[in-house]
Amino acid sequence: MSVSDQTNLLPRGSLIRYKAAAGRWHLGLVRHANGDSVEVEFFWGADQTVPLDRIKLFRDYLALRKRVLSLTRADLCSAFFNNPLFRLREDRVKKIHATLHQHGFDFQPTHWPSPETRVQISLDDSVVSGCTSKKDAQFEALLPRWLQPQKLPPGSRDPLGFQVHAERLANELLPGLGLPP
Repeated sequence: MSVSDQTNLLPRGSLIRYKAAAGRWHLGLVRHANGDSVEVEFFWGADQTVPLDRIKLFRDYLALRKRVLSLTRADLCSAFFNNPLFRLREDRVKKIHATLHQHGFDFQPTHWPSPETRVQISLDDSVVSGCTSKKDAQFEALLPRWLQPQKLPPGSRDPLGFQVHAERLANELLPGLGLPP
């Protein structure tokens, strides 16, 4: 496969596994792929241009393993945030959960009380990938937007207070179909 074929397989926003060193790897999102390098946005806020040969789509990585990826919570946090995060804040847990669900991964258990908790990550075949063609975009324009949170302009009001509850309920009943929190 040529380099141009490989960069075409890395659309913007794809979840990738970056092999930083022999025993160290990180997860990030593709910002731009060109030639033999990829611009990656990491979850701890850094942007870096890395060689294409050190990048693999996380989905392809798990598919090649042919088994579930089992990590401790500390190792998973190191992959996401470049730090084992022995005290894991709720917003970071939500970020990991949302990212994995959005990119078609399932994980067990859903609650990670300690850094030693084992997290098993597997492919979730019920999630449709975000790759869309021009016809898909035209078809999507015809579909109702009831699953997307309504972006109210500043100063708007939700007089009955149903907006937040409706979005939470939709996300619980149909996870992965709405926008991430």
